[in-house]
Amino acid sequence: MYGLIVIGIQNYVESIYGEDVWFRIVEKSNIGLLTFQTHNTYSDTVPERLFLAFSHETGESIENVTYQTGLSFAAFISDYGYENLLRVQGRDFISFLHNLDNLHEYLRLSYPDIQPPSFSIINATNDCIRLKYSSKRNGYIHYVRGQLITLAKRLYNLDIKVILISTKIINNIYQTIYDIYALNGKRWIDPQNYYIQKPLDSWGDTISSNVFFDIFAFSLLITNQMKIKRASTSFRKLDSSLEGSDFNEKFLLFRPFIKSNIEEVS
Repeated sequence: MYGLIVIGIQNYVESIYGEDVWFRIVEKSNIGLLTFQTHNTYSDTVPERLFLAFSHETGESIENVTYQTGLSFAAFISDYGYENLLRVQGRDFISFLHNLDNLHEYLRLSYPDIQPPSFSIINATNDCIRLKYSSKRNGYIHYVRGQLITLAKRLYNLDIKVILISTKIINNIYQTIYDIYALNGKRWIDPQNYYIQKPLDSWGDTISSNVFFDIFAFSLLITNQMKIKRASTSFRKLDSSLEGSDFNEKFLLFRPFIKSNIEEVS
C-alpha cells in the first residue's frame, strides 16, 4: 500500500477534526509511525488500523469512516495534481468507469509496486450501471462507493446514488457489485449521443478472417465453450499447440478480475 492512501486519510481527518485528533488516531493505531511519504510502501494493515482507530476516536462506524474518507480522497487526489489525468479517462461517466483499469496501469509508472483493484461494467441501461469492483484487499467497499460519488460530481457534474448489491470472496479476490443510479432525472445512455452496438449481421460488408488475423497480430477466435478455434500467426509462434486447446489451460486473465467464460469475456 502506497503512502498516498494514508496521506489521503490524514488529509481528511485534519481537515474535519484537526491535527490533534489525527495524532491521537496514529497513537491509538500502534503502527509505530508518525509521518508518511507518498511514494513509500506500507503494510496493508496500516490504513486498516488507522480506520479502526479513527472509528474508536470519533464514535463513527467503520462503514461511515471509510465512506467519508473515500468521498474526501477523490477530491484530494484531484487537488494533488491528478485532475487532468482523471478528466481524460472518458467523455462521460460510463467511459470513465471502463477506463479505470487503464488508469491504474498508467499509475504503475509512478507507483511500480501498485496492486490496484479492477473495475468492470457488467451491464448498463438508461437507469442503472451495474459495476463490479474486485480487489485483493478487504475493507474498502464503502471507501470506493464514496470515491465514485465524488468523481462523478467533480468530473461530470453528476449526482449519483451507489447501492451495494453483494460482496463475496472468489479465489482470494473480494468481488463487490454496485448499482449506480444518476439522480435529478439524468439518464446514463442518451440515444442521440451514445453509440449503440449493432448486431453483427447489420454491419454490411465484412473482411475475411484471413485479412483480420493479418491485421491484428495477437488475436484469437474462441468458441462458446472457450475452445481456441483459431490463433493468429504471432500467437502460434509463441505456442504452436494453441488451436484446439482450452482457453483456460493456456491463458490466465489478470485484468479485469472476471471469470473465463464466454458470458463475461464477450
